Amino acid sequence: MSPTPSGRSFIARHGTQPVLLVLEDMHWADQGSLFLLEFIAQDIGASPLLVLATYRDDEVTAPLNQTLSNLRGSAHSASR
Repeated sequence: MSPTPSGRSFIARHGTQPVLLVLEDMHWADQGSLFLLEFIAQDIGASPLLVLATYRDDEVTAPLNQTLSNLRGSAHSASR
């Protein structure tokens, strides 16, 4: 997944200032929102960004489950 022009613009504008991004009710998220979460997480260590994503654990959909799995895998490989 490569950054889109708007994604690069967001990162460029906020790359030096602390940002809190709150994504609520991710159990209802569409595929585009889940891709956004994964895209942001790819390079989160390089910017002052905190992402707070909420979801109901009893309503996890298959796409959200896949995204959570991908994020766990990314965090594990980044810590090596």
